[in-house]
Amino acid sequence: MPQETTTSRALPSLDEWARGLLRALAKTAPGMGFDACEMKLDEHATLGDTGASLSLVSEHQRVQISLLGERAPLERLARTFMLLSDDEALVWLDAVDAVSEIVNVVAGALKSEMIDEVPSLRLGLPLFAETIHHRPGTRRKLALVVKGARVTMSVRVGSVAG
Repeated sequence: MPQETTTSRALPSLDEWARGLLRALAKTAPGMGFDACEMKLDEHATLGDTGASLSLVSEHQRVQISLLGERAPLERLARTFMLLSDDEALVWLDAVDAVSEIVNVVAGALKSEMIDEVPSLRLGLPLFAETIHHRPGTRRKLALVVKGARVTMSVRVGSVAG
């Protein structure tokens, strides 16, 4: 029996990806130390210019998720993830690794959430940038507050050029 591909079914919409991202974050947050975090889809959330992004690619769609914020909230998020107290030293490169790993964990959970709808989905590697220039286009934003640190996760969906 031939395997069904994404060409024989409707591709998930941006809103479906955003809801999947919210579910993925809800599932992974406690294991990353974000037990009491607040999260909600919020189109007015501010996109920071620093953070990590990761692409998930299928036969027909490219989905990019990002975790963005200012440096201080990202450091706070990294401290929580790394189980560091406020008085313990944190090297910025360790914070970069932690933020990138948070994106990686959430992206893995998002892939699991969406694999039935997009069986050919493949996970990329996280990339971190300290100066991000946001391209115009439609995205959905998820406001995330962890121990007072406000950051934004976003999801963008595009076509894979053939």
